[in-house]
Amino acid sequence: MVIQGAGMSGIAMAIALKRAGHHSFVVLEQSAGAGGTWWDNRYPGAQCDVPSHLYSFSFELKRDWTRVFAPAAEIQRYVED
Repeated sequence: MVIQGAGMSGIAMAIALKRAGHHSFVVLEQSAGAGGTWWDNRYPGAQCDVPSHLYSFSFELKRDWTRVFAPAAEIQRYVED
């Protein structure tokens, strides 16, 4: 099985598959790191345009976002953790 991209959705799918007992898959990512748009767009002032809590995985909620519209670096750290 192939998961295309290591953005938020790709990471969520990989974790869901592992939790369901499926370990025979690969995640393909064109960038040098995981995070999708948050990896690719690290320019000054980059931030989300929807409330930050919407970027929390249901299985790993983040309740302590520093701002309602979190900066890209904070979202990227969450993805990497």
